[in-house]
Amino acid sequence: MKIKRKVLSLALTMAVLSGIMGVNAGASMNWYSGSNRVAFRNTSPIRVSAQNLGTVSPGFNFSARVAESCTQWRAALGVNVASGQTASSAHIRAYGGSRAVIERAVGEYNTTYAGTNINPIPHVTIGNISTTDGVKSVRRYDTVSEMYVVQLRTESSWHSHYINLTRQTTTHELGHTLGYVGHTTNDQDVMYGGNQPQFTLRNNEKRHLSQIYDRFR
Repeated sequence: MKIKRKVLSLALTMAVLSGIMGVNAGASMNWYSGSNRVAFRNTSPIRVSAQNLGTVSPGFNFSARVAESCTQWRAALGVNVASGQTASSAHIRAYGGSRAVIERAVGEYNTTYAGTNINPIPHVTIGNISTTDGVKSVRRYDTVSEMYVVQLRTESSWHSHYINLTRQTTTHELGHTLGYVGHTTNDQDVMYGGNQPQFTLRNNEKRHLSQIYDRFR
């Protein structure tokens, strides 16, 4: 009887540990976010549309900014993140416009933000993974996400500084809709929580999300 109890106790312990570790019992994954969650999309291609809300400056060139951001994330994740799609078929719908128009579209919106995103609720919880920063939760986005980017200027011709700020915001918000939850603490990162003109994804940011796509897609 004692042996059976010990076997049962060991089985329960293993079950609990399996629940804690979830889908990953292997090596710890590198973590580069202030959040305890991460997500991914399982569709191929991941279709992204771009649409102006209201009248915008030609210097905004939002569709080009979205296409550039898709190119960066496509290379980083090794998956087809396809721009130029129709909104009706898109998994991610990107909208750009003036702050006032976006505030009306989104509702409650922090007026200091250069962009924001709305991700699927509900989502599918896949399980937990062991990372270099402890146990984290993995989710899958199956339905449409929306992202919004504010037009920073109204002039027809933009200084490169504002173009690069828009590039950073667009790539940042697209990252969130692809599953990068939370922000980094390095102000030179695209996924940093503030707006800055450095718009090229850095290695730690790429690895943070690409390892999830590699593991779960």
